[in-house]
Amino acid sequence: MQKDFDVWNELKKKTENKARPIIKIGQFFWCRFGTNLGSEFDGKNQNFLRPVVIIKKYSNEVVFVLPLTTKIHKGDWYFDIKINDIKGQIILNQGKTIDVKRLEDQIETLPSNKVKEIIKSFILLLESS
Repeated sequence: MQKDFDVWNELKKKTENKARPIIKIGQFFWCRFGTNLGSEFDGKNQNFLRPVVIIKKYSNEVVFVLPLTTKIHKGDWYFDIKINDIKGQIILNQGKTIDVKRLEDQIETLPSNKVKEIIKSFILLLESS
């Protein structure tokens, strides 16, 4: 299937001009990921959105996020999560540093102990061979 990079490029131009939301670690947002290359995950629907959780705040402009999926997978690359009564998984091996301009609507905020569990799982994945 051929990816449509041109549609994403037009929306990306509009995203560049939007205001940055106020963010903190543990927040879930809808994020504009766009159309990416190869096996990298893409945003979904006409707005190229995918839910993410913020696990590191570098500044008020730049954060590290982990994307979510509602498809259930097996393996060390996934962390089970339930958001607003929807079961899904955090995709630990697709973390990305982003500008917060990509963030749209906030979904929920996790308690700090749950964020620590996610970060621990992420670190374990990085340390595994």
